[in-house]
Amino acid sequence: MEAVCFRYIFLTMEHSPPIFHVLMTLVLWTVVTTAFIGTAEGHRHYRRGGSETELEAFHYAGAGAGGCRAHVASLTDFGGVGDGVTSNTAAFAAAVANLSKVAYDGGAMLVVPAGRWLTGPFSLTSHFTLFLDHDAVILATQDINEWPIIDPLPSYGRGRDSAGGRYSNLIMGYNLTDVVITDSSSNVRIEDCYIVSGDDCIAIKSGWDEYGIAFNMPSKHIVIRRLTCISPTSAVIALGSEMSGGIQDVRAEDITAINSESGVRIKTTVGRGAYVKDIFVRGMNLYTMKWVFWMTGTYGQHPDDNFDPKAIPVVQNISYSNVVAENVTMAAKLEGIPGAPFTGICIYNVTAEVVKSKKPIWNCTDVEGVSSHVTPTPCAQIPESPDRITHCPFPEDDLPVLMTLVLWTVVTTAFIGTAEGHRHYRRGGSETELEAFHYAAAGAGGCRAHVASLTDFGGVGDGVTSNTAAFAAAVANLSKVAYDGGAMLVVPAGRWLTGAFRLTRHFTLFLDHDAVILATQDINEWPIIDPLPSYGRGRDSAGGRYSNLIMGYNLTDVVITGNNGTIDGQGETWWKMFRNKELNYTRGFLIELMYSIQVLISNITLVNSPSWNVHPVYSSHVIVSGITILAPVNSPNTDGINPVLWTVVTAAFIGTAEGHRHYRRGGSETELEAFHYAAAGAGGCRAHVASLTDFGGVGDGVTSNTAAFAAAVANLSKVAYDGGAMLVVPAGRWLTGPFSLTSHFTLFLDHDAVILATQDINEWPIIDPLPSYGRGRDSAGGRYSNLIMGYNLTDVVITGNNGTIDGQGETWWKMFRNKELSYTRGYLIEFMYCIQVLISNITLVNSPSWNVHPVYSSHVIVSGITILAPVNSPNTDGINPDSSSNVRIEDCYIVSGDDCIAIKSGWDEYGIAFNMPSKHIVIRRLTCISPTSAVIALGSEMSGGIQDVRAEDITAINSESGVRIKTTIGRGAYVKDIFVRGMNLHTMKWVFWMTGTYGQHPDDNFDPKAIPVVRNIIYSNVVAENVTMAAKLEGIPGAPFTGICIYNVTAEVVKSKKPIWNCTDVEGVSSHVTPTPCAQIPESPTHCPFPEDDLPVDCVGLEE
Repeated sequence: MEAVCFRYIFLTMEHSPPIFHVLMTLVLWTVVTTAFIGTAEGHRHYRRGGSETELEAFHYAGAGAGGCRAHVASLTDFGGVGDGVTSNTAAFAAAVANLSKVAYDGGAMLVVPAGRWLTGPFSLTSHFTLFLDHDAVILATQDINEWPIIDPLPSYGRGRDSAGGRYSNLIMGYNLTDVVITDSSSNVRIEDCYIVSGDDCIAIKSGWDEYGIAFNMPSKHIVIRRLTCISPTSAVIALGSEMSGGIQDVRAEDITAINSESGVRIKTTVGRGAYVKDIFVRGMNLYTMKWVFWMTGTYGQHPDDNFDPKAIPVVQNISYSNVVAENVTMAAKLEGIPGAPFTGICIYNVTAEVVKSKKPIWNCTDVEGVSSHVTPTPCAQIPESPDRITHCPFPEDDLPVLMTLVLWTVVTTAFIGTAEGHRHYRRGGSETELEAFHYAAAGAGGCRAHVASLTDFGGVGDGVTSNTAAFAAAVANLSKVAYDGGAMLVVPAGRWLTGAFRLTRHFTLFLDHDAVILATQDINEWPIIDPLPSYGRGRDSAGGRYSNLIMGYNLTDVVITGNNGTIDGQGETWWKMFRNKELNYTRGFLIELMYSIQVLISNITLVNSPSWNVHPVYSSHVIVSGITILAPVNSPNTDGINPVLWTVVTAAFIGTAEGHRHYRRGGSETELEAFHYAAAGAGGCRAHVASLTDFGGVGDGVTSNTAAFAAAVANLSKVAYDGGAMLVVPAGRWLTGPFSLTSHFTLFLDHDAVILATQDINEWPIIDPLPSYGRGRDSAGGRYSNLIMGYNLTDVVITGNNGTIDGQGETWWKMFRNKELSYTRGYLIEFMYCIQVLISNITLVNSPSWNVHPVYSSHVIVSGITILAPVNSPNTDGINPDSSSNVRIEDCYIVSGDDCIAIKSGWDEYGIAFNMPSKHIVIRRLTCISPTSAVIALGSEMSGGIQDVRAEDITAINSESGVRIKTTIGRGAYVKDIFVRGMNLHTMKWVFWMTGTYGQHPDDNFDPKAIPVVRNIIYSNVVAENVTMAAKLEGIPGAPFTGICIYNVTAEVVKSKKPIWNCTDVEGVSSHVTPTPCAQIPESPTHCPFPEDDLPVDCVGLEE
């Protein structure tokens, strides 16, 4: 087929032709994305009843294995309603049931579109993708009746919360193939996930005491990569304590943890039996922990009194290497079992910064092992033995699950164009060609033959109407055709209330952007199911358990994915009942797949689960990639991913790439027969593509590639005018000095590609200071070049398959602290005087100074990137729009030594003279950790003005302040029309901070009469926990900050000698604010506005 290629342009609604008035959010999704743009021959779009009809603008995203499901449906096709109120339990059930009938034939995908989809538990099916689109949220019903009681796991013998059964899990799979707490499962891959949990982020289990021993199904062959975890009371990765079927061959690497209790924790006790062995961990970065290493042989209760006291667990061959930990209480607590010590422990290349503590740094009993290159010095039982070991082993072989199931991280884009041959399943049975079928293909879900929406089955996404029946009808109907190429149920935008529902085989559940599946709070919609046989009883009680919200049993080929849609378990009601001991059964989970194989869960967000979030149990070949899991850190048992008894992520366009020209040095072009790359944003349809190796690049981490990058860009710039050009940086470590990009160009970092900034200062040329600053920020002279630069460019993309740019900033930070620099440090990425810029789906680490700096630019999108820097590193701001307009920043995760985002516009008289404001800036779905600075800062260099900034859905942990305004006399200009809503802040110094006395001056020529104006500052819907002060609001005497509006704010202030509110020279109003604000911001019935119009950067059109 001839690929139809589109290039993206930024269009304002008022200037775009009517055909482009459909807004495309660039389909830039958090955590998983890709783009295949062109015709989609052979796909059938399934709707309830079998009729098919032309879709003029059907939009959904496929992810992971879901990208090639033959049958695709939306949850709305089955009556799903994404309003956050309507129950979608029946809709999920119907969707899975219907798609399961066709899933055997090429697989099926159920799309959950944007919306809030309330539901009770439901099951999945085999050969199936559940896809949550962007802004799709599955909400678990809070009606306990919608959570049926199911049997305890056989390997547990009872529930974990109680001796009985257990409530169904929200999303379940039983005996599936090709469909995350991993439990008695094998061949599991968990990667590119961000989890905030009230319990372990990942817990690997395999049954409870005599029930697990009898069931005898281990969890083994498990890979965990690129995990970020926040769990103040529990572990990043836990092995056990229910491990009576055995846990073996777990490989964890590239782990980041912040404010968590322990790293990789092994917990067991006498009576468990079995083993935990062959555990390999390398590459952990831990910040603010209680223990770096923790093992215990005296942990956990028993399901009953029938456990065998002679069943002694064996713990052996545990390897840790390459660990850096800061601000920890103890290095290790290693407590084996008397008479049965934990053996074969190996610890290599570990540095732990232990704070002053009265406890011993290492506490070791009944353990045996060796260590090398470990600071502080280990205990006597783990002696330093550099002569015996040079490293701790980490397996280099590939496990069976290491397949490229076409799983993509962070940014996906659309499969846009004609969809010839797709059958769109509707009740009634007719079929017709789709002329403008629009979705993002990801994995198998993108080519399901039959596709339906939950609305086709009566789904109503109003957040009130129950969609339980709609889900049930959708699954039931799609299951009839799923054998014939697979089926997909699409849950469109909306809030789809539902009780529990099941999935089917060869099936994709797809949650569209803004789709929210809401779990019903009606407990009657949660049927009681048997406890797991390996547990013998429920975990919460001795009986059965409530059904899970989404379930799959004995399925093959099941996908739950989407365009970053959401499944919301609405767990508060369940947590309260659990704490009050009001439950007779064990709470259900959001997703459970039982006895299933070939399962993919990707590109969705799970929030507020009643208990565990993702629970593959007695399953195999499971991939959990690029998902976000959020729960209050004090919520009970809200483990993230718990593999039990089983053995965010590559983006891949794999196969022939017809119509694409592959540019090689010298100008020749050749067809690519099996070119593999991930298309993101505009980069997905560049006419000319080359690899860095074509220009002499060597990815060994030692050879300089500065000349190779320069040659590649120079050569590709000659053809970029003719359909654009892409430079692919393949897997490897590519050392380089600074280099520049060109227009109509994509820099693509493949999976495991790392661009390493050289530490040779001679490779960093000196460039002029910014004209709006007049001098460098570190010193009065010029500045070192930035690593990746763009000057006066149009249409430029930096993206990838979650590749990394590493600034290797430690050398720069040291020179800065020692005042050894004559020039200002460079940034990782700077675009100057550019338009139409996309930065997505990459990770930036260890920048010498700022990370991303668009300056004097417009129409800039930064989406789905991760930025990491030590929290004590100087000036490592995340994203700093500077005298730029029409900027969109969304779905980013930032750990910084300075502000996560800082909006600027010039410094004193230089900024006033340059006179270019920062304006029309949107910030959405940001997660920030910045213990010494702000989540979002406005200023202090703001002398060109800052106006019309809109920030919403912001999460911050362990940061100094929320949205901070900082300026001073001499800056001039203004900060005005700032709108903030929807902030969740945990462990902060200030919720609100404004100051008119912040910052230095570039020189003595500033104008003391240049008084900045700060006005119309709006905050609403803010929840803050564990804060020192509610606000520090300090304007300028004689020029107060005015028009401050604070609405619907709750701040939990810890005991402090400081005033809760500190206000001077400010004026405003407040309403529904706790604690009571200061007199300058009096309580007055009001509603703080938030603009509802779209900014130009939100309107992205496509031009063929």
